[in-house]
Amino acid sequence: MRLIFLGPPGVGKGTQAEKLSKEYRIPHIATGDMLRTAMAKKTPVGMEAKSYIDAGKLVPDDVIINLVAERLKEPDTSAGYILDGFPRTIKQAEALSKILKENHQGIDRVLYFDLNEEELVKRIAGRRSCPACQKVYHTAFNPPLRRGSAAVEPLWFRERTIVLKQSKRVSSYIGMRRRR
Repeated sequence: MRLIFLGPPGVGKGTQAEKLSKEYRIPHIATGDMLRTAMAKKTPVGMEAKSYIDAGKLVPDDVIINLVAERLKEPDTSAGYILDGFPRTIKQAEALSKILKENHQGIDRVLYFDLNEEELVKRIAGRRSCPACQKVYHTAFNPPLRRGSAAVEPLWFRERTIVLKQSKRVSSYIGMRRRR
């Protein structure tokens, strides 16, 4: 099974993809997670992506396309996968179409998640993450049973500036969608 989940940041694509990934034993391929890993490892792609994210901008198509193309070559994708947030532009969709054609594959379903901008910003503002394991929590929707994965470290709060940058990303996404 090959699925694509689309929608703005904070809408819940990742939450739903995680559940289906476990149920169907297929990888959840989230461009955001891939970018965070690349940034944490300080890879060239990660550092390039960081400069855009720090400015509250969406990462350019070429960077995302290269990350996804490499990931889809991994053996665990042979039985299927869930693409979370990819493709988000026509250029990315065309690139994915080419990748799928080269691999003699298709997509079974595309799901679009939508929510108003005010609610998206609230969701983003409530996010917390564990510095030890990077698991993401939410103060209202997914609070941890204990503080931090090892019950030692407090959860990180995305500072107000980060929330504002995320809000700019939501606005960028919504503005891009309206221009089509």
